[in-house]
Amino acid sequence: PDKYTGWTDKLANVVSIDWSGFFLPEQCLGYDLRLVVSALSPVVLIALLMGTGIALRLYYWRTASPRPKLWAEAALGLL
Repeated sequence: PDKYTGWTDKLANVVSIDWSGFFLPEQCLGYDLRLVVSALSPVVLIALLMGTGIALRLYYWRTASPRPKLWAEAALGLL
C-alpha cells in the first residue's frame, strides 16, 4: 500500500541524483558512451584503490629501515 511505501518513494526521489548527467552531459557524449562509462566506473574505481594500496605498500617497504640479511647467516649455519 502507498501509505507504507510512499515516504520511501519520496526519499528515493530526493536522494536520486543523475551523476552521469552531472559529470557527462548529453551534449558532450552520446547515450551509448555514457552507458559504457557508467558501467565501467566501478571497475576503474576498484583498480584505482588497489593501485593506491600497492603504491603505498611499496613506498613504506622502500623507506623502511634496512633489516639484517638473515638468509646469509642461515646459509652459513650461524642461526
